[in-house]
Amino acid sequence: MNPGAARFATLTRAGVACTVYTLLVAAAFSAWHLAIGSTPMALALVICFLPAALCFACACSSQHDRRQYVARLMAAALMAPILLLFWSIDGPTHAGLGMALAIGFVLLHVAAFLLGLRWLAAFSTRIDPAAGTPVASTAMLVQRLIALPSLGLPLDVHADPTHHTLQFGWNPTGQARRRHRVTLHLQTDAAQVQVLEQLQADGAAPADTREASMRSPGDAFFDPTRPDAQKVWLRTVQSTILDVEHLAGAPVALVGDALAWRGPAARVLPDTDTLMACLANIVVQSGWSWAPRLRG
Repeated sequence: MNPGAARFATLTRAGVACTVYTLLVAAAFSAWHLAIGSTPMALALVICFLPAALCFACACSSQHDRRQYVARLMAAALMAPILLLFWSIDGPTHAGLGMALAIGFVLLHVAAFLLGLRWLAAFSTRIDPAAGTPVASTAMLVQRLIALPSLGLPLDVHADPTHHTLQFGWNPTGQARRRHRVTLHLQTDAAQVQVLEQLQADGAAPADTREASMRSPGDAFFDPTRPDAQKVWLRTVQSTILDVEHLAGAPVALVGDALAWRGPAARVLPDTDTLMACLANIVVQSGWSWAPRLRG
């Protein structure tokens, strides 16, 4: 099957949702400025609706690079309303109704963003097989997936036939204390594979200076009382967004009922995206849907 024939969900509804959300935020702040009357209404309306205009522009942008499209939408939907809040706070804010409304908005905004992120991850990462692709049996799909290490790839595979679950693990950085785990749950009734992806480190050396500093945005760039970390422990759940180029460039393809290596002579996985593309290729070419999720 040609990887380009795989069906990717359109991201237009994500753009519509972000635009509608920022329109609601604009309406709320416009009502607030109308009530307090501290700013000329025409100016207030223009500024309040700028975030919605920005989200609309992002929604109308190209979806060729799905990751960049989602990143643009998320940045606009997250930061533009916060900047609008900062502008709306006129001078020092004291305890009272204004402070309560500001805190309430921030809490609601963060909750809406997290819910929207979970909703977006549910369909933006989904890949369906091309129409007419024969659906392989559960046993055949499992056989194809567990054959991946036989190509010489450094993967550990654990199968749980009772719960139709496969778990792949490997060390993407070569450090024994860092693992990339991918759990596949085969839903036979829907011909769908749910994917849970996790990065973990247990006392591993920092991967880069950013991770060693353990600083968040806004923290001091240099703090002599806060030395860099020597070891890190972390658990990160992620949902990789794949596109046509990722599938087409995957070094593993299904030829008949067997896996074939079509990458360089050195059989290695350069990054976690490559492993996800290989797994997705096998699943989709077997007539099953690829459905990542953000929770277990």
